[in-house]
Amino acid sequence: EEAESIPTLEPQQYLVSSKALCLVSPVFRAMLKGGFRESLRLENHTHASHFIPIYDDDTQAMATFCGAAHFQTHLIPSQPSTEFMDKFATICDKYNSTGAFRYHATAWLHNWIRLFGTMDNFTDSSLNDLGRLLAFAYVFNCEGEFAQVAWLLFLHHEGPFSGKNSQVAVLPSHPLVNHDLLAELDIKRQECCELIHQGLISPLSWKWRTLQHQGCWRAAKAIGQYLAQVQDILGVLPYDLQFSGHKFDDMLKKIRTMANFSIYSISCTCRCCYPEPTQELFDDLKTAVAKI
Repeated sequence: EEAESIPTLEPQQYLVSSKALCLVSPVFRAMLKGGFRESLRLENHTHASHFIPIYDDDTQAMATFCGAAHFQTHLIPSQPSTEFMDKFATICDKYNSTGAFRYHATAWLHNWIRLFGTMDNFTDSSLNDLGRLLAFAYVFNCEGEFAQVAWLLFLHHEGPFSGKNSQVAVLPSHPLVNHDLLAELDIKRQECCELIHQGLISPLSWKWRTLQHQGCWRAAKAIGQYLAQVQDILGVLPYDLQFSGHKFDDMLKKIRTMANFSIYSISCTCRCCYPEPTQELFDDLKTAVAKI
C-alpha cells in the first residue's frame, strides 16, 4: 500500500533585527544572547544576516509578530479573525511576549466587542468566537476586556456553560487556558439564577390574609395573575432553578418591561377583606434584576 502523503508547508523567511526580537521577547533574548547555539552562531557569523530555523509556528501569525516587533504597522491587521488571534496568542505565549503586544491585543478586543455589542442574534459560531476572545483576553491579561467578553457570553449563552449542552466548545480544551473558565462562569450564572428565583417566589411568601379568609379570593386571583404573567412572558415557572433553556439577555429584557400591579388593582366582591400588602408583585423581581 502506498503511504499516506503528508502535505508540507513552504518555509517562510523573515529578515528581522535580533535587537528588536530581544526587546519584545525574553525567550529570543536568551536564545540570541544567552550562550545558546543560536547566539554562538550569530556571534561567529561574518555576514550581515544569519539564518535561524524556527519550527511549529504559524507563518501568518509569526509575520504579524515580527511586524509588530519592528513597528511595521502595515503588517498588523486591524480586526483579524478569532482563529488568527488564537494563533497569535500561541506565539506570544510561547515567546513570553504578551506584555509587549498588549496594546495590539487590546485594540483587537475592542473592535470585536464593539461589533458584538451591535448584534441581536448570537449563533453557536458567535459564542465560540466569544470563547476564543475570552481566552485571548485571559492570555494577554486584559482585565477590562475579559470582563466585557465574559458579560456578553453570560447574556447570550443558553443555559449553563458546562456540560454536554455547552455552546462554547472551544474553551474546555483550549491549550492556553489552564483555568476552568466555564466553571467560574457557571458559578456566577448560578448566583444570578438564585437572585431571580428569589425574586420570582417572593410574592408567594407574603402574608396574604385573604388567602385564609373564607369567601374572598382576591389574594388567590393576584397570585394566579402573577404566575400566569411569569409563565406567559418568561416561559418559566419558579421551579426552573437553572433556567436551562433561557438566555439571560432575553429574560432581563422581558422582566424590565413587565407590567407591575398590586392586589388592590383586583376587585373584591365580598367587601370584607383584611388589609393586604401594598407592594406591587413584580417589585422584588425587578429589584433582583437591577442587582445583576
